[in-house]
Amino acid sequence: HPFDRLCKQRGIQHRLTKPYHPQTNGLVERFNRRIAEAIGREQKRGSARRTFIDHADRDAFIARFVHDYNRTRLKCLGYQAPIQAVAKLTGLNTFAGTTY
Repeated sequence: HPFDRLCKQRGIQHRLTKPYHPQTNGLVERFNRRIAEAIGREQKRGSARRTFIDHADRDAFIARFVHDYNRTRLKCLGYQAPIQAVAKLTGLNTFAGTTY
């Protein structure tokens, strides 16, 4: 399969999980839980959970959430933001590209 060939070229181990066993994919499950928590925090008057006016409103919320999440420092990444870890960006509030 082309995807498997690409993984092999990049030195990536492609692992499959068993169906109906989401606990084997902890990163995705944790990210989904964070989205659910963010939706629950977005309260409107008299509502326990945020409601979306339409698909565009929902899509905008998710885009904002992902943008903010990618710039949040995470302990599991050595207190780097995901965007820093992936792109090795240099700039404000980062240590990438510096020598001590």
